[in-house]
Amino acid sequence: MQTKEILTPTASAPSTRTQDFALVIGVDHYPRFRSLSGAVNDARDLHAWICDPDGGGVAPANARLVESTLAPSTPIQKQLDAALHELLDVAGTAGGGRRFYFTFSGHGASSIDDDRDVALLLATWSRGGADLPLSSEKYRLALLAMRLFDEIVVLLDCCRTSVVDVLGASPGFSSSPRDHAQPPRMMIAYATEHGTSAFESREADRWQGLFTRRLLDILRHSPHGVTARELESELRNEPLAPGQEVEVRNTLTRDSRFGTRGRPPRIEVEFLPGTTFVRVLDVDGNVVHHSDGPSPWLVELEAGLYQVVNQAGTSKPVAHKKYGSTKVVI
Repeated sequence: MQTKEILTPTASAPSTRTQDFALVIGVDHYPRFRSLSGAVNDARDLHAWICDPDGGGVAPANARLVESTLAPSTPIQKQLDAALHELLDVAGTAGGGRRFYFTFSGHGASSIDDDRDVALLLATWSRGGADLPLSSEKYRLALLAMRLFDEIVVLLDCCRTSVVDVLGASPGFSSSPRDHAQPPRMMIAYATEHGTSAFESREADRWQGLFTRRLLDILRHSPHGVTARELESELRNEPLAPGQEVEVRNTLTRDSRFGTRGRPPRIEVEFLPGTTFVRVLDVDGNVVHHSDGPSPWLVELEAGLYQVVNQAGTSKPVAHKKYGSTKVVI
């Protein structure tokens, strides 16, 4: 494959180190394989958070969202490399960037030569076909070698099974490292462990990957952002499903953060027949919310212990979780 040289500045070029960049990929359509339902939703939602000023804060011009299509079958490697090359060229001209996000939602498989490597299957992939998947490790290592960013963040919502022998392709570009630049720090989060499957599910008639759903719950509902170590801990807190546990490799610094401001998690209250009025009390007995309908209603509250009390004095204790939503029927 013909390679392209990425423009990288010399040591004397000014470096802002404030801009972030992102390539976000979602592949649902696999005409020669089993199609998915939630990967494009994953990509759209991640892209929205990444470009949200209160979320990832990436300037929209510095982010590319690549969604699969059925006719023609896209994306293919050439398209993704072109989008990536464009972002890297902009970052190189600007003197480098603070963080680069590389995210993929779709089918994946464990590479035959490296347990850490995931073969990212693109739209035209098929068993025995000529089109190679992308190698997550070869792309990650290429980004690291450029020393163009302070941080590289890779998020992979896909399987890591070894049901087929696959070997991922290298990126179709090359670059020399920036002079005197420090090696980037890195975080890579896999939706599942080596040799296991990742799943998607439907909630409220909308499909999404279990990993992306948890990731976005954490990112969206962290009132003051979340540190890299907190994010790692929360992602690994409990299995996403039987046999699906998140794996994270993280060398980001302690003060590295995701997001600037989120929204508190929600309590959803549904009235039983006969309930006409409900109050929500904190641990000190203070009323933090009340409503006389209609039901159900939602209130955003910081995580903690609460009491939900109706007009008859019936009370229900609520251990409100830090992420997601809590439902109460009273």
